[in-house]
Amino acid sequence: MLCDAARPFVPSPVIRAVAETVAPEVPAVVPVLPVTDTVKIVNSDEVIIATEDRARLRTVQAPFGCTPEFLHTMCIRGIDPLAQPPDSVHLIAGHQNGIRISTPFDLAVATALLNEPVSREENA
Repeated sequence: MLCDAARPFVPSPVIRAVAETVAPEVPAVVPVLPVTDTVKIVNSDEVIIATEDRARLRTVQAPFGCTPEFLHTMCIRGIDPLAQPPDSVHLIAGHQNGIRISTPFDLAVATALLNEPVSREENA
């Protein structure tokens, strides 16, 4: 499993689900969330030219799980498995706490999560 250190609040059930889903018939898996924001396509003049259908969009989280064979194949081909995913990457439900900490706002959310009481069920 490949994990992103910038996502320290991924609940253990998500990590477990990724590990349990990887199998020869499911060689790669990643948790995702549906996109809830409206996404606009713009031209080079920063003018909106279309609205993307968010029903087909997902935000990718961590961890990314895969079989050794899948990872080996992607490395040989020089392909980031998530940047150019083949049809074999299976999606599972992510979790809202699996945020990536990369902005001051994200850090504020992470601080709030640190101060939130921990549920035994979430971390079981």
